[in-house]
Amino acid sequence: MKIPTASSTTDTRSETDFHIWGWRNNLAMTIYLKYQLEALDKTYQLTNFFLCRDNQREIPAYIQSL
Repeated sequence: MKIPTASSTTDTRSETDFHIWGWRNNLAMTIYLKYQLEALDKTYQLTNFFLCRDNQREIPAYIQSL
């Protein structure tokens, strides 16, 4: 069984193609993870806001004032 390599005749893709696709996929994943982390950070900040002792007194008063 022959293991296909970039130099085999059946594979027309070059190492540059693999490099470009790898770079693009890494960039897309980096952007995706950045937004996921930002969303997690906002969730964490909101959770902290609601769990903070000072805010536990202020939030019911704020809701009643609406």
